[in-house]
Amino acid sequence: MPGDRTGRSLIRGLLYNLRACRWAGGAIITTSLLLAGDRNPASSASSDVPRRLGYWQFNSSDWLAGHGSAPLAFTNIDARPGIEGQALCVRTAAVPAYLRFRSVERDGRRNISVDQGAVRFFYKPLWSSISSFAPRNSPWGKGIPHAARLLELGFSGPTGWTPRFALSINPAGTELTFHTVGANGQSLTNFVATLFWQFVGSDDPSHDIGPGWREIVLNYTPASCTLIVDGALQQDVRNKAWAGPGLGPLSTDERNHVLSIGSSLAGDLPAEGLIDELETFDRPIGPLRNYRYASQTAASATVSSNPPAAKLNWINSSPRPVAIRRRLSGDTEWTLLGTNITGMSFVDASPELRRGQVYEYEIDKRALFVGINAVPVEDRGCVILLVDRTVVAPLASALEQYMSDLVGDGWTVVRHDVPRHDDRFWDSAPVNQRYIQDVQRIKSTVLSDYKTHSDRIKAVVIVGHVTIPYSGFGAEDGHQQNAGARPADTFYGDMDGNWTDDRVNVLSPNPNLRNIPGDGKFDANFFNPHISPSAPNGQSGIELAVGRIDFARLPAFAPRAELDLLRQYFAKNNRYRHKQLPFTHGIIAAGYFYSPYQDQSLILDANASWIGSRLHGVGSDLVFNGDMFFSPGA
Repeated sequence: MPGDRTGRSLIRGLLYNLRACRWAGGAIITTSLLLAGDRNPASSASSDVPRRLGYWQFNSSDWLAGHGSAPLAFTNIDARPGIEGQALCVRTAAVPAYLRFRSVERDGRRNISVDQGAVRFFYKPLWSSISSFAPRNSPWGKGIPHAARLLELGFSGPTGWTPRFALSINPAGTELTFHTVGANGQSLTNFVATLFWQFVGSDDPSHDIGPGWREIVLNYTPASCTLIVDGALQQDVRNKAWAGPGLGPLSTDERNHVLSIGSSLAGDLPAEGLIDELETFDRPIGPLRNYRYASQTAASATVSSNPPAAKLNWINSSPRPVAIRRRLSGDTEWTLLGTNITGMSFVDASPELRRGQVYEYEIDKRALFVGINAVPVEDRGCVILLVDRTVVAPLASALEQYMSDLVGDGWTVVRHDVPRHDDRFWDSAPVNQRYIQDVQRIKSTVLSDYKTHSDRIKAVVIVGHVTIPYSGFGAEDGHQQNAGARPADTFYGDMDGNWTDDRVNVLSPNPNLRNIPGDGKFDANFFNPHISPSAPNGQSGIELAVGRIDFARLPAFAPRAELDLLRQYFAKNNRYRHKQLPFTHGIIAAGYFYSPYQDQSLILDANASWIGSRLHGVGSDLVFNGDMFFSPGA
């Protein structure tokens, strides 16, 4: 819905312009958004943040891993053009073909976790799935002569190699299967996903056209396993389950294990294709580690000033070329830097670049601003501060300090003391006129400021339990008994939307969720297309970023009450702004819906990827899925 406020995302000073998203059951938090308490997240131990172990780009002739680990052994493998640079190619040969790495290097560095973790990589077949629609006499559409082993982890014993687990494609080229072997030597098929690689382009395999790249993610723990292909969580074809059984106990020491990439450990069952951008992790990973999603949002830049230059970095989930444009920030005309740029980086060293300037770049639809020795921003515009009038007197000194901090950060502050929300507005009747009047009065106040200074007003910050707009009829948790209106603070940031209250009729027994025509709770369930701007050619969404600092109804913090928590928040905010409270950098996103791959969870990840890549770089370990209350950097 247009906005929501949940137990996990309650405490935030967000200045995000949330467009076209339902904010319910999830949150994004950066370390510059402060919790009320004094806990430094850098000291928090986390059990759910994945750490990258190994990384292979296959760009060197000695097949070194990204962190420098040398192969244990390799033979009869080749390199071909990949996602960026080269990719590993393993095909049928008269002799075994393999690329092997130790699970644990002699210095203790782990290349892969043998009990729980994740593997993410790209695979491009040199075949296509069995199909009756393949061109006559074409080598495509015939499947594979044998099962193709993409990965295998195991150890060597007296009788040869013993697998721990393996990821394979069946000879028909229609199933991706995860197999494991327990400590008792019993083999288990843990998961089978249906996949098809469809023939496209030339019928000559030597041209290497055929089917394209796919991103494959395997998550595994002792309890369960999942497969994600091109960002889509797979179902087991056998039982329609979204997860399969996990790994059993080890039968030998972890340090004895070996990882084979592109074939079995024995060197047979070659992958008959290309593998690229392989990563391993010590925990299961979420969508933020999937190139499929990062390729739509992630971009970053590094600069040099003598001579002025900007190196752009992004992520692609295919070798498709991109177009890059540049303009001086504030200009309307673009300079086209290239339309057929491959790879995932580009250096702009044009003599037109000048120190002290800020430039806007577009990589296809991904935009970012790049400053080259740019001067600090002294004027950020104007922020409207809406303060719950019941906390004004007891928080007088704290509010003055907070306003002073905003001014010191470059903001002009316009403050209004406004009505408090009554949590029992609808106990006696479904329509409460005071609620309707309070919401409209507050919106009119913001709208008046915006009309007077539309070029200056950038954001609205709500302090305290200010009257909460409600809207929609959703039930994001899947329980229809919870369907109804949800908090929608972004109503206060939409300056031209048509928020109606004459269609939705949800007769919930919960008076807060109930939404009937004329009760002051709005109809819109999404920004687009339900809220349309009044301007003929305008864009739907909100004009002002909106955030709320609200500690009402938090009994878990007892004996500290609402005012205590607000004072503590503003004191901590002040210390942070004056660099008296260092935080570990990072961005955490969490979606508490059906799964991390549910559409509305992915909206949160898209925002986190967009913001996080620009702050911390693409593919950064500082941007991750996790629990903001227990993960480092919260």
